[in-house]
Amino acid sequence: MGIKKSDLYSFALWQATTDGGRSLVPKAWGGRFPFQVKVSLTTPEIVELPKATIPEHLLNPATGKFDNIVDPPRVQDLLSLIRTFAGGARGIETGSNPSRK
Repeated sequence: MGIKKSDLYSFALWQATTDGGRSLVPKAWGGRFPFQVKVSLTTPEIVELPKATIPEHLLNPATGKFDNIVDPPRVQDLLSLIRTFAGGARGIETGSNPSRK
């Protein structure tokens, strides 16, 4: 049984590699978002999770949807869930801080 794309959330951890700026990549997002920061992927992969696997306490109670900004108490729960679907990947950690370019 397949899962529709609309039934999935894509998760990965990204870290800023530059300070924010205006129009760092002018054509990004069709130019609609001029204030930008360059980022790099800090997890070994992007993991797609079925929406049905997201525990209610990770959802925004006001909207019933997952927010793209997760507060610290929910981070460890989310990382544990991602590790489960990523085959137990240990490269998914918090606290790393690569040098800014």
